[in-house]
Amino acid sequence: STMGWIASLAQDGCDYSRLTGPTVDDLTSGSTVVVVGGIPYLEVGFNAYRSPQYWPQDNEWKVDYSSQCIAYDPDVVTMEIFWKLGKAFEFFSLVLGGGGALFLWFSGCFVFSPATWRWAGHEVFAAATFQSLAFIWFATSMCRQEGNTCSLFFGSKADIAAAMFWLTSAMAIYLRYPPPQAKEGSQQQQEETTS
Repeated sequence: STMGWIASLAQDGCDYSRLTGPTVDDLTSGSTVVVVGGIPYLEVGFNAYRSPQYWPQDNEWKVDYSSQCIAYDPDVVTMEIFWKLGKAFEFFSLVLGGGGALFLWFSGCFVFSPATWRWAGHEVFAAATFQSLAFIWFATSMCRQEGNTCSLFFGSKADIAAAMFWLTSAMAIYLRYPPPQAKEGSQQQQEETTS
C-alpha cells in the first residue's frame, strides 16, 4: 500500500500523457521558440502541461524537468466531464490509498479486529478501482480530437503501478488476518506457558 501511495504521488502534475497533434500547435502558438515544423509534442497532465525545448547541439527535443508547468489556455482546451471525472478519480484514489497505507502502518502498533481489517482491504481495493477509473481522462476531447494522440507517459505509468500495488495489497489483506501476538510477560502468555 505504501508503494502504491508513493507511485501515485510520483507524478508532478504535467507528465500524465504525451500529446502529439494539432493541439500542440494551438497551445504553443505564443511560444518564443520558432522551429520549422513546430514543437513535436507536449507532456500533459490533469492541470497543466510542459513544453520541450530544442537543443541544436544534440539535434533533439528535450524537456527541462526543473521548468514550471504551464496552465492550459481555456480557449484551446475544454475541461469537460471526462477531464473532471479523471481528476476526481485520481484524487479519491490518492486519499483512499494513503488512508489504507496509514492504517497498515498503525497495525504494527495496534490490534484491529477482523472486521476492521476487512474494511482496510475495502479501502485499498477502492483506491485501486478509482486509480484505474482515472484513465477515463484519455477519453477527453483533447485526446480524441482528429490528428491528436495521447500516449501513456510517466504519470499514467506510475498510476498503473499504483493500481497494481493497491490491488495486490487488497488481496493480501483479504487473504490473511494477522493474529494478535501476546506481549512478553502478559497474563495470556503466562497461561499459555503453564498449560
